[in-house]
Amino acid sequence: MLAIKHRGHELSRNILACVLGLALSGTVFAQATTGSIFGTVGGDAAGSTVVVQGDNGVSRRIPVGADGRYQAGALPVGNYKVMLERQGAVVATHDQVSLRVSSGTQVDFAGAAAAVGTTNLQGVQVTASALPPIDVSSVDSRTVITAQQLDALPLARTAEDIALLAPGTVTSGSNFTSRIGGGGDLVSFGGASGAENAYYINGFNTTDPYKGQGALQLPYGSIDQQEVLTGGYSSMYGRSDGGVISQVGKSGTNDWHYGAQVQWTPRSLMSSPDDIVYARNRYAGKLYQYRQDDKSWRTTYSAYVGGPLIKDRLYFFVAAEADKEQGSNTATSDASSPSRSNYTYTTPKWYAKLNWNITDNHLLELTGIQSEQHGSGSNYAFDYDTHRAGAFQSYSDRTKTGGDAYIIKYTGYLTDNITLSAMYGKMRLHDYSAPVSYDPNLPYLQNIQDQNLALTGGRPIGNSQSTFSVPASTQGSQNTNLRIDLEWRLGDHKLNLGIDDQTPRTIDQGSNSLTWTYAHNNDATAPVDPANGIGAPGGNGYYVMKEVVTGAAGVKTVEHAQYLEDTWQVTDRFLLNVGLRNDAFANYNNSGQKFTSQNRNWSPRLGFSWDVYGDASLKVYGNAGRYYLAINNNTAYDGATGYAWNRTYYTYTGIDANGMPTGLTPFGYYDVNGHTGQAPDPRTVASKNLGAEYQDEFILGATKAITPEWITGVKGTFRVLRQISDDVCDSSNLLIAKTKAMYNLTDDQITANRGACYIFNPGKTNNFDVLTTQGYLRVPMSNGDWGFAQGPKRKYYALEMFLEHPLGKDDWGGRLSYVYSRSYGNSEGLLQVSRGNDSVGVTQDWDNAYVMDRANGVLGNNRTHQVKAYGTYRISPEWMVSGVANLASGGPHNCLGFYGTDQSQPDGYGSYYHWCNGKPSVPGSMGDLPWTYRIDLNVTYRPAFADHKLAFNLSVFNVLNQQRPLVLYTRYNNTATPDKLNDLYDTVKVMESPRYVRFGVSYDF
Repeated sequence: MLAIKHRGHELSRNILACVLGLALSGTVFAQATTGSIFGTVGGDAAGSTVVVQGDNGVSRRIPVGADGRYQAGALPVGNYKVMLERQGAVVATHDQVSLRVSSGTQVDFAGAAAAVGTTNLQGVQVTASALPPIDVSSVDSRTVITAQQLDALPLARTAEDIALLAPGTVTSGSNFTSRIGGGGDLVSFGGASGAENAYYINGFNTTDPYKGQGALQLPYGSIDQQEVLTGGYSSMYGRSDGGVISQVGKSGTNDWHYGAQVQWTPRSLMSSPDDIVYARNRYAGKLYQYRQDDKSWRTTYSAYVGGPLIKDRLYFFVAAEADKEQGSNTATSDASSPSRSNYTYTTPKWYAKLNWNITDNHLLELTGIQSEQHGSGSNYAFDYDTHRAGAFQSYSDRTKTGGDAYIIKYTGYLTDNITLSAMYGKMRLHDYSAPVSYDPNLPYLQNIQDQNLALTGGRPIGNSQSTFSVPASTQGSQNTNLRIDLEWRLGDHKLNLGIDDQTPRTIDQGSNSLTWTYAHNNDATAPVDPANGIGAPGGNGYYVMKEVVTGAAGVKTVEHAQYLEDTWQVTDRFLLNVGLRNDAFANYNNSGQKFTSQNRNWSPRLGFSWDVYGDASLKVYGNAGRYYLAINNNTAYDGATGYAWNRTYYTYTGIDANGMPTGLTPFGYYDVNGHTGQAPDPRTVASKNLGAEYQDEFILGATKAITPEWITGVKGTFRVLRQISDDVCDSSNLLIAKTKAMYNLTDDQITANRGACYIFNPGKTNNFDVLTTQGYLRVPMSNGDWGFAQGPKRKYYALEMFLEHPLGKDDWGGRLSYVYSRSYGNSEGLLQVSRGNDSVGVTQDWDNAYVMDRANGVLGNNRTHQVKAYGTYRISPEWMVSGVANLASGGPHNCLGFYGTDQSQPDGYGSYYHWCNGKPSVPGSMGDLPWTYRIDLNVTYRPAFADHKLAFNLSVFNVLNQQRPLVLYTRYNNTATPDKLNDLYDTVKVMESPRYVRFGVSYDF
């Protein structure tokens, strides 16, 4: 939706120039909401003044330095007029200077108007300005997508889908999706997991405070610009070792703008999703999931209005969006009671912003955002013989995610050289699933295909229970964020210093759940889980596991940071950026007790930009920096709160009509990872010298304007993960054993929990406090003490090349990029792609030495080759076509099984070791999944009879209708026993979505 005025073909060309004029690489500050205008004045600059006036009412007067340079910083994004004054009169003007967020826009004054001795002050030289092709004032790597681009390109309407336009970004392919309503699939930057990114709206951190999976979303039509930062950002910002997705919402201007849009995605024009069949083992070739009728339709209504309440002083902008998706989804054939769910998701959003230019030197911004998603549905019995839905079974759980945020920001131009800004915001999110048809008298069943069919008449017995957990109605999270920034220009130096504090916290996370899982050992004399003391079922090998989880709690992380940065224009052509950031993190359990803190996390940042010829036609740049990430709140919840999690194993003699086992005889019980229901001692739950996760990054690149119409560039990136935090689960009681040996204690003198998990830094010696009858004793545990052969490793290198034709005199433009990259090591990060584990920060990696044996290989987010292209072509003043293409090699094909040649399960992890059928299975050793080829196309018609304000568009997504696998099931064996193969091994878990069509009608005035 365009919030601009159309004035025929000439303005259409200018608009389209903005659409395709992407910033190639570099930014002043990540997550900023402002840009800058800088340049030189030719001739004798003494006494000259540059005046900057925006359509947002912002006005600045900047004296020109003796060296002929000037710079106006911290300007809100928008369109500006830049004027040169001599002796109180305007002698030259650059019109329509458009600012990109975080960028410097170079506007030079040369020629007769700026020359020495100019006396004709009556004739004003006016220039229609275009953005210079290369920003030589920045040192980092980013892509900025403007509102005009969002309107022109065929894109899904989420921040994550927009981010995929940036080179090197990789989708999780629905393996991990945003936890916040209305978000998309998580995005991997530079080999990092999708939970290691940071999200911002108008400078406020909107990242999911619980697990870091997604963020609050803006109405699509309210996005002014989205900055996608892939590396090398300023010391002003941190808390991400993946990437940054920063959105700037629209503001009102001196002109009134309003409009509305309707979009419709019909079910009838959606291609049928491919069915999923078992790939191997006893059901090979048989239908696993029928999906032919799993289609959906969507309608989206949106509107906006913005303008001046008081011209040049007070502005507002308001946008609202109502999205509704309806569809169906068929359960898999192995479900306890196969069903078809007819679901509905409604996602209302609104955005409001008030800009008050108190004076020319003091600005105030107020922002409000709300984005919520409500889900509901009905479940009907599904017959896999006839592929038809039958009688009503139950209502689906009602879900509510998302929330709201409110932000206030002050900007003060205290002097010509000093700018102060302060921002405070608060966000509250919901995360609730209300069970509608929950029947506490019905069991929730899993793996009913492993029931003893001799007791059921030859067919497994299930029931309609679709809910296994009941969360608290107040479940959610919140974040508060305070920033104070000072910019001070001293000659050739620009100093930035400030603070950046935030407190993400969870509210009543967790739930109460009860599940019954059926299993069968072919060898009835083999122990089920010897590491946890679970013996053999005996008899005919059939048994059932009862798993109980109880407890909800809230935790928080307190994060403080200070930074100092100097941007030094060493010469006319060479810019040096030197920064230092200090982050401090503290984690608190559900009782408000601090159980760990990491202080003095110093992050040096160094970058340079060399304008080789001094005319912004060739830029060589580089960046080196360190980036820290706080311990995730999910890690704190899992490792430091008091919830119960236990498993009891039974044999049984019967199964009733609801699938509930009868005639139960217990043969084993244990508390999983030491979760007994009592809160762990905050002194013992984490290493006493626990450090925060951090990563080092190095970038070197060059950007060249080949001609005024063509730009090309190359960039190399290297990332190395230096330290991570995770949990180690001591089922073998290695810590207790060392404590006894060090202090000559008996087992009775150790009062610490047995089999507990501890938060630690793999790869270094961690010091733990162990509670004994003699008090707390300090015990160092080296990597070798835990049995690990090496520390954490994640390395990523990439070579990026691009070619761009920005739209200028022609009616077309586009960008083509190719990235060759490798991500390898033994640690995927906060999320595990290979195992599909979303236990953020407490993954199965590093739980014990056995799961890390032979783990060093190609990591799950690796895509060796990526080709991306997007562009727009204006056929005529009325017709425009555009497209987006994404071609990528597949991720690694993995196999996980029981451990060693004898296929054992030390520490009880079943089929989750890097072994496959008794042979080593290093990640990536089995090759890659197939390439994917995604092409999306759009056509837009703006009829002349409506003055080009009315628009009709048609978008086709996944034109080729390729539905290739993105994720496979990786476990070779059944979890319980190695002598039984996993029916789902190598079966498709996630595949590309099918082709669909979207229609749109909009009107913008």
